[in-house]
Amino acid sequence: MSDITRAHPHRTGYGSRGSLLERLIAALVSGVALRHPRHAITASAAALAVSLFLVLALALSRTPAGLLHTAGHGAPDQSRPRLLTFAAEPADAMTGIFGSRLVLLDLSTGEVVDSYSDASDVSAAALSPAGDLVILKRGELAGETWRDRLEVRRIPDWSRAAVLPLDSRIPPVRALAREFPAAATEPPVLQRMVIAPSGTWAAAWLTSTTESFPGGGGSFITWITTLDLAAGSWATWALPLPGAQAASLLALPDKLVVMSSGISSPRQPTVATLLLVDPATGRIEARQELAPLEWTAKPARHEPTLVTYPSALPPALWGTQLVVVTEDLQGFVLDAQTLAVHARYPALSESRRVGWQVLVSGARAVLVGYDEVLLVDLHRWSVERAYPLPHRAESLWRPVGIDHEHRTLWLVTTGDGCLYRFAFDRGVLSEPLRCGLAAGWPHLTEGWPVSNAAAP
Repeated sequence: MSDITRAHPHRTGYGSRGSLLERLIAALVSGVALRHPRHAITASAAALAVSLFLVLALALSRTPAGLLHTAGHGAPDQSRPRLLTFAAEPADAMTGIFGSRLVLLDLSTGEVVDSYSDASDVSAAALSPAGDLVILKRGELAGETWRDRLEVRRIPDWSRAAVLPLDSRIPPVRALAREFPAAATEPPVLQRMVIAPSGTWAAAWLTSTTESFPGGGGSFITWITTLDLAAGSWATWALPLPGAQAASLLALPDKLVVMSSGISSPRQPTVATLLLVDPATGRIEARQELAPLEWTAKPARHEPTLVTYPSALPPALWGTQLVVVTEDLQGFVLDAQTLAVHARYPALSESRRVGWQVLVSGARAVLVGYDEVLLVDLHRWSVERAYPLPHRAESLWRPVGIDHEHRTLWLVTTGDGCLYRFAFDRGVLSEPLRCGLAAGWPHLTEGWPVSNAAAP
């Protein structure tokens, strides 16, 4: 597999309600004051009861159920494109970047809009599409053993809304152990998380040991589950994905799309398997095997001696459809509600390779290769434009978000962790907006940064 595939003050909108409440209370109090003294206590009590009722009614209309306050319910507007990652200080001090403070950047400018300094033991994170919640995976030393846990925190105050353990006793591990008993002998390893658009639930991809070998090593199982963020609890189910080496997650408003894949080769009948899952129960509602139109080993453009079979990139939402693209630009278009395949397309190049993820803007897929940005027409399945990117030694270009309105793609370079803005309608690359950001390979911080600018 090629390197490129490793894998503020605001208006609340309640000003008129507050004014109305104040006027109602003032009127009631005034009415009480004009009554005969011997009826004052009874009238005051009635006025107080009505006032409390109004306060409660208006408060309830402003506060959602559950533990979390989400965007649009009095939380600061964090819906602008954000990027969460570690930052080196100074920006060129890339060594030791892991464990520095977490910063929340405004992707439009590269400016730090918030930061979190208590991040020395944070190793993974997920940012909600609304930008108002973050899930942090962090470790704690208990005696001589490290134990992981998940923390759900609100942004911008970083207050803790929930803490979830991440050990062999959590409900989904117990459910998994009914089929794979050895899974309960060791804590699971969290690989990736994604938060649903509503901010009330999240999905997680984990791995667990299924067998340990005497000489070391063992076998593992890839599996999926969800978290109830409002209740601060794990789901009671686990969905194992036997044979899968990796999984990707796409959270729709009321469904979870899971793509599992193994090692790509002609021995495999499919390049990936898509599942449509009920996030509340783990029930599989639809399944689709994606069989490629061809299996051809192809070299990486920057490493001609490295020849591999192309893998599938994580699915992207295109209106009511899903788009899956392989590294060699084979394409699949599916119905997002049934996973029925609407179209299959052949590879667009013998040598061109893309990686990381698919970003959809209008009727185009925006893809990043080793040294170029490609725009693929999704209706005609053709390369509409190809823009070259400057070569960066010991570094790869990685997409981290897209702005549909301004036709802007945000990119980071993995070597120096620099953030750039790329206007994909004109092919113009900005100067670095900020550098020294943890951006994955080769700095052993794969999984960073996380963004809300690529969510559905």
